[in-house]
Amino acid sequence: MRWLALMLGLALAACSAAPVENMSEKDLDGACYWGHTKACTELGRVEYKKRNYPKAAKLFRKACKKGDPKACCNLGGAYWTGRGVTKDFAKAGELLTRACDAGVTVCCTNLGLMHKTQALKNLKGEEVVALFEKACAEGNKLGCFEAGYMYDVGEHIPRDLPKAVAAYEKVCSKRFRVACANLGRLYRRGEAGIEYNIAKSHHYYQLACTGKEGDLSCVKARSLKGQLDCRQICTNLDGMLKEGSKGIRKRSDRKKLKRIKRAQPHCMQGCLRDGTIKIDCALPAKTLEEFLPCSNY
Repeated sequence: MRWLALMLGLALAACSAAPVENMSEKDLDGACYWGHTKACTELGRVEYKKRNYPKAAKLFRKACKKGDPKACCNLGGAYWTGRGVTKDFAKAGELLTRACDAGVTVCCTNLGLMHKTQALKNLKGEEVVALFEKACAEGNKLGCFEAGYMYDVGEHIPRDLPKAVAAYEKVCSKRFRVACANLGRLYRRGEAGIEYNIAKSHHYYQLACTGKEGDLSCVKARSLKGQLDCRQICTNLDGMLKEGSKGIRKRSDRKKLKRIKRAQPHCMQGCLRDGTIKIDCALPAKTLEEFLPCSNY
């Protein structure tokens, strides 16, 4: 019996030393049985993925009672959604708060979302956004987005667009295209402490663009690209006209050049609306001789 106890002790020690993420389901079950708290939490996650919610909740409860904040976080989520247990928002809030205070940042985001969706109502707007910011500071992307959105639209807090931009910029990516689109909108409008910047707006709309037909971000990105190209063309043309027209010899070209000079103050309008400047042709033009064939003036 002494040998059996020693062997079981050694086996448990080996399981405890191994990262639970690398354990098989069978090893997790054995380790949890012998008191490995994190193994119970991980086994609960396995059962949750298998949609065996009651068993998952039971494992999370066991590990939470032994002090694993991640298990408390998962159990709080179960009480919030009613998966494996009866829905209980108050219990969910208590468990998520405990996990958030222990540094499980995803639970700070979830706790904030419970208040945002009115499942819980005991925190003020400033306290809710503080939960999202805490999660964001630790790298939780959804927390960053939610904080940015609250500052963007002034949801239960004073509107603060610089803070919204800072939060959105942390998560602008393929996963959070909406954050990129919101940045494009803010730079396109240029209000309340945010600079009007077409180049930045185009950049972020382009990041938000999925390439799918009808995607609004793609439409706006193309529109802004046209504005940027026309601005560059009009700036280049202004420089060319200041340099003079010594190289222009043909009478027909000189007449066309006079029309261009008269139209120069309205260059952007002609480029964007009238189609009197062929953008793809005019953009690389370096001299008036190269520019003349690109204009229908």
